[in-house]
Formats: sequence, C-alpha cells, structure tokens
Amino acid sequence: MAHRKIYDPNKAGRAAELRKEMTLAEVHLWTHALRARSMKGYTFHRQWPMFGYITDFFCKKLNLVIEVDGDVHGSTEQMERDLIREDVLRSKGMHILRLSNEEVLDHLPSSIEAIELMIEELEGTGVEG
Repeated sequence: MAHRKIYDPNKAGRAAELRKEMTLAEVHLWTHALRARSMKGYTFHRQWPMFGYITDFFCKKLNLVIEVDGDVHGSTEQMERDLIREDVLRSKGMHILRLSNEEVLDHLPSSIEAIELMIEELEGTGVEG
C-alpha cells in the first residue's frame, strides 16, 4: 500500500490543531518513547490523518496506529465509535494498539514494553519494509 494514499488531506488542518492540543499522556508518550526514531529506530507521526480519522500516533513502515485513550473512551457511545473506527482502520491494513492515559502516565515502562512487543510481533510477520 502506497503511503501517500494513507494521508487524508481533508483532515490535515484539524490534525495540526490537535498536535498543538495533545493530552498530557500523548505528550508524555511522544517525548519519552516515540519522538525522533527513539522507538526501535522507527519513525512515528503524531496526530496523523487517515481514512477520515485522525490517529494519535502512526508508524508508516509498520502500518501501526497507537491510540492513547482518556476517560471519554469508557462511555458506551464512544466505545461503539472506537469499534467502528478500528474496523475501518483494520480493513485498510492498519494494526492498532490502544493504551489508556493511566497506563502511559502511571506505568510508562509497561506502555513502552507493549509498543516494543507489538513492533517485534509485526517485524516477525514481515509487515516491516
């Protein structure tokens, strides 16, 4: 899948706004784990627009989406929207890892380990490259 097709220019403006309004957990994960190829050498993008949605973090090379969920994601209505969103992204070949704000803020080493394990799993299936 060509990476250019993954980018959704219709959501670019809103994605830029969201990069300026990242949650504390998103900033924490970005700063301490994903920025500047610090996660196993992979490049991650923050607030990446694709397929009508804006993902929190995205690694093109692995088709890996990382979502950091706040309390709102616990509501029934939001959970239903999240499932639809995940179905769309998975149907486009994306792999999704969800972490809660609490996991990132209170257990960063475990969050980093979960990301590393997902990357290793994807590397093992030949997704990389």
